[in-house]
Amino acid sequence: MRSSLRVVSRSGGGALYLQRLYRAGPLYSSILALHHFNGMYMLDLRQQNGSHQAMPLTTQLVLGTWYDVELVYDWSDPQPVASDPQPVANGVLDTTLTDTTTGTLYSPDSAYVGLFEDGWSEQAEADWDNVSIANAR
Repeated sequence: MRSSLRVVSRSGGGALYLQRLYRAGPLYSSILALHHFNGMYMLDLRQQNGSHQAMPLTTQLVLGTWYDVELVYDWSDPQPVASDPQPVANGVLDTTLTDTTTGTLYSPDSAYVGLFEDGWSEQAEADWDNVSIANAR
């Protein structure tokens, strides 16, 4: 999933998702997401064992600045790799997570772009442009 993203404002101390690769039944959960939590933007990966692994983006988003953001989930290997290769305009690889757990491998079946609060005290305003989704399989 690729987009241009600008976070205009943000307040509160909760958590929210900005972009998600999602799996409906039986999970009803994000597989990979751009997540804002505890004051940091993070790459959040649901692992095969059901736990979530989150890693702060090396490049934290600055309010009012446009970023090219790309969420990539490669599940072609028994150990899926999630990455956010374009949080900055020059396309430098920012953050990569590899799932080293075992369990059921789920692929995403939908994508969400927009703000989703998962902590009641977080509010934000964000703009998206040039959203595209591709399946390389």
